[in-house]
Amino acid sequence: MSLGMGLGLARYRQGGTVDPVAPDAPTWYDGAIFTDNGFTLNWDPVSGAVYYKLDIATDAEFTSFVSGYEDLTESETSKEVSGLDEDTTYYCRVRTWDGVLISENSETQANTTLMWHFIALPMTYIDNDKFTVNWRKPDPNEEWGTDYWLYAYEVADIVDFSNVIAEDNINNNTETVSVAINGLSSETQYWFRVGYRIEAPVFDWSNVVTATTKA
Repeated sequence: MSLGMGLGLARYRQGGTVDPVAPDAPTWYDGAIFTDNGFTLNWDPVSGAVYYKLDIATDAEFTSFVSGYEDLTESETSKEVSGLDEDTTYYCRVRTWDGVLISENSETQANTTLMWHFIALPMTYIDNDKFTVNWRKPDPNEEWGTDYWLYAYEVADIVDFSNVIAEDNINNNTETVSVAINGLSSETQYWFRVGYRIEAPVFDWSNVVTATTKA
């Protein structure tokens, strides 16, 4: 969406002197449109706007700005933002600049990026011969569809997973996010990971978590 070009508003005082008036702050057109590593922001055009000033930060107080997104000058009313971390909340605000004065900030829009990978969570119900492995699934989205229809987990007693002692494939249509692992050795350290199949037999594995069984 493009803006209509124009120059600063003015208020006339008695006697003909001019007192510049800051333009209105923009309002968000709609919620952000999410992409694989970011989102697209849209706001309504403001009468008299020449440019817009955009801030994106990782905190609501705007003390920690995303690199390149502090007072970023934009000539359009739409901005595609990429290169962001997944499953992270970003705070966005925008201002109008009429070539002379800059408006107040817009309302802050908080956008949480999609989670594109599995996250292995800490094991629970740890005993001398068992524990439960847990994970979070990626957010569903139209681009993926059911491409990761099969995912798997592995439990190993060696950190590089060269000796897997428990594993299984799980259909993505299920709501399973934890599995009890039994028959383990006591006082033994184990490692766990989960991931989706890119193409057989390659998996995109999650982070690795570890736990030691009780005596």
